[in-house]
Amino acid sequence: MMEEQGGVVVRMLVFADSHGNRNGVIDAAAGNLPMNAIVHLGDGIDDGKAAAEKLGVEFYGVAGNEDRSSEFPEKHLLVHEAFSILMIHGHQTDINPYQDASTREKHYRKMAAMASEAGAGLLLFGHTHHAEVLEVDDVVLFNQGNMYIGSAATHSFGIIEIDKDGVDVSISARNGDGRWEEIRRRSCCRHRCGA
Repeated sequence: MMEEQGGVVVRMLVFADSHGNRNGVIDAAAGNLPMNAIVHLGDGIDDGKAAAEKLGVEFYGVAGNEDRSSEFPEKHLLVHEAFSILMIHGHQTDINPYQDASTREKHYRKMAAMASEAGAGLLLFGHTHHAEVLEVDDVVLFNQGNMYIGSAATHSFGIIEIDKDGVDVSISARNGDGRWEEIRRRSCCRHRCGA
């Protein structure tokens, strides 16, 4: 584990839906050091694993619906001291980016219930290719977006920072100059996050 920097004990980069854009994941990760780990939430999980190996950091991943012969589970509970984070790809809930708001809300509630059942205050998911951070039933749902080359959405990834008081999540996206910039940040799980 890296030394504490500015109170941050753990810093993880979160990717999903890279669909073979290994170089994009590696470049984004290499440009956002230091970190303890890379998380990949499926549909290109080998891209995240390759980035972690290249940069010499830990790797945590879950398989997506397009990771056919994956060695990774479809759901994983990541626990760091007092903080628990549930990781899924998202296809398990049948959520997709084309659904109306009330249908998406039902899926969000299902995800929040999954996290609560697992004792997690934060749920990471991908699948929709849409970056968002929201709170549902006292659970923060975090989707960092996608790195898919063919996506109409801007490439984005997430950052999770854990300190002694809780968890901060943020989303970084490529701007018009090709640089990564933070577009969203949220403090969550202050003094609680499951476990």
